[in-house]
Amino acid sequence: MRILFWYDKNTTNPDHGCISCSVLMKGKESYFTTPITLKEHERKLHWAGNKGRFQKQRKTYHADNAYLSQVESKLGEIYDGLMVLKGFEFIDAKMITDAYKFFDRPENAKLKPDREGLRLALEGKHAIAPTLIEIIEKHKKNKSRSVSKDTVTTYNTRIKNLKAFLEKVGKKHLQADEFRPAWCKKFCEYMYNEGMHVNHVARHIVFYREALDEAVTDEDIAYNPMGKFAVKRDDTKDLRHLHPYEIEKLENFDFYAATQNRDYAQKLSKVRHLPFSDLYELSHFRLLSPEHRLHSNAKVRTLDHQAPK
Repeated sequence: MRILFWYDKNTTNPDHGCISCSVLMKGKESYFTTPITLKEHERKLHWAGNKGRFQKQRKTYHADNAYLSQVESKLGEIYDGLMVLKGFEFIDAKMITDAYKFFDRPENAKLKPDREGLRLALEGKHAIAPTLIEIIEKHKKNKSRSVSKDTVTTYNTRIKNLKAFLEKVGKKHLQADEFRPAWCKKFCEYMYNEGMHVNHVARHIVFYREALDEAVTDEDIAYNPMGKFAVKRDDTKDLRHLHPYEIEKLENFDFYAATQNRDYAQKLSKVRHLPFSDLYELSHFRLLSPEHRLHSNAKVRTLDHQAPK
């Protein structure tokens, strides 16, 4: 690949022109104009065509030459990246200049000509990756249409915790494609230090992963930066609460009949560590007699003693 800078005369106004850049490769040329302009009479004094640089007679020659060097360097990075991404056989001068013009757009200023940036350039996308918060807010909005208000509150809490973390580390506007495993680990450590249980943190990570997967589907980002990162859950059962299906079993269970079989009653003592063994020892199962009934209200269901009449 060869790079040439040259004076490009304005055909409609011959007294003015600009500096253009040509990329030559495989016998073909592709070019683009730079924002550097000069007048025709200045060209002979200020521009050294054989060197492709400005001379000292130009007041802004330092800045202009530095800009041209940056262009040259960026084209070299693009060429090297495309060689890795596609190979020499599949790249040409136009592909290189098109990629340069893509990265030169103000909205793409933060993008780099790395593998991911070049993929975006080749696809013709022209927007930088949205922030992580924007992606997750969009995901919450989409999911909120089909879930309860309590679940939406849970989603808001997960966003609130992420915002607090990003503010603490000074990255309020972290780009979505920057939320790689290293950042995920930092977030988890922050949550643990805040006293959050590992399973609570794991649910946050799953929610963020779903949001980024959705962003990939919507073509907001090209790939999910979290990779295979995951938080290992604590599988220990929480014995402080009963699940709805367990409550239903309690309601339908005949305790009195079950306790007539001593072996079965002892077996019950091992189920979810409920104190059936203690109940079994109480005065020939009086606690489990028909005098006791299952009492339920709107939220809590408990075994309640019914005094004999």
